[in-house]
Amino acid sequence: MGKSNFLLIGMLCVFFSCCRDRTQAPAQREHTLLIYMLAENNLASDLANDFEEIVAGMRAVPEKYGVYVYIDDWDVPRLYEITSSGAKLVKRYTELNSASTLQLRTVLNLVKTKSPSKSFGLIMSSHGYDWIPAPSGSKSVARSVSAARIAPKYFGVDGSKSMDISDIEAALLPNELLYLGFDACYMSSVEIAYRLKDKMQYYIASPMEILTDGFPYHLMLPVLFAQNVNTHPETVLSNFCRTYFEYYRDNVDDTRRYGAISLIRTSAMEQLAVACQPILSTRTANLTDAVLTGTQYYERQNNPSWVYDLYAYMSKLATPSELTTIGDAIDSCIIYRNTTDYLPFSNIRVEVFSGFGTYIPAPAMPYNTEYLQEPWYLQTYVP
Repeated sequence: MGKSNFLLIGMLCVFFSCCRDRTQAPAQREHTLLIYMLAENNLASDLANDFEEIVAGMRAVPEKYGVYVYIDDWDVPRLYEITSSGAKLVKRYTELNSASTLQLRTVLNLVKTKSPSKSFGLIMSSHGYDWIPAPSGSKSVARSVSAARIAPKYFGVDGSKSMDISDIEAALLPNELLYLGFDACYMSSVEIAYRLKDKMQYYIASPMEILTDGFPYHLMLPVLFAQNVNTHPETVLSNFCRTYFEYYRDNVDDTRRYGAISLIRTSAMEQLAVACQPILSTRTANLTDAVLTGTQYYERQNNPSWVYDLYAYMSKLATPSELTTIGDAIDSCIIYRNTTDYLPFSNIRVEVFSGFGTYIPAPAMPYNTEYLQEPWYLQTYVP
């Protein structure tokens, strides 16, 4: 064979090798986290600061872990990959509704394609408003940003649009996530945890307000990736939550020294429903507003409050032995929980902290009709 033939074969080998390299699938990672930020609201600057914290927190994290950030602020939505080298733009979208099942699913699919992994986590960051549905007839009812903090409760504010929890439920596949976290207020309710329990193994949220500074990602992400979260999920996620709590508990600014967090094992949620059902299904038909009096609450902007502690509520209805059973069921769900002594920006003391918030359908409460459709209500209040 002549030299020219050897040269031709060599050139073809190089050509096909280059083509193969360009189309080669990404290497599988141990774990990938998507942080989904709805920032087209009065949290835009705070979430921009969070973005910088995420970049800082990833500086020493090995490539076997991936972090992606989707942010929709006053600019068009963007998706970034964050590595030890910094932030890399993956996709710039045209203006769209990020507070939608379709867009959340679309971004999840893209991240899973770009970063195939043994497991995935999702943290959703924005305003949080618990389980209560978005305004009737549309999830795009215009409202002022200043009013958003006292508006009916649901997740996220993308301009004039928000997501019902059912929208998030519809976007997620069964058992798709290792964990789902909310960097948002009031999301550790038993109603949300029960509705979403089949989508992930662990659920991270607060039953109280989360201050606008949000998660201290520069501290929390190194903790999340300090051990393999796939082999030690409860240890790693407990440390992740503990880092959040201790950051606020020890904050040098005493006006920012507020924080509560829960880590929930979703496989135990059905056991909790079974423990609560005999009491809720037989002793709530004639609830009066007296049940609200003296019951530990977490949402301080409405009177009566919209969020109460689950254990404190059940203590008004259950016998001592029944309450022991309920307490044991709560403890089976809650892997880690902690709270500071007072509700944010108030002198309201936290006397009871089960880790779960809940709605109480007393006559004075404003969303009792909507509550009749909640999976938690259907499973526990219905005989």
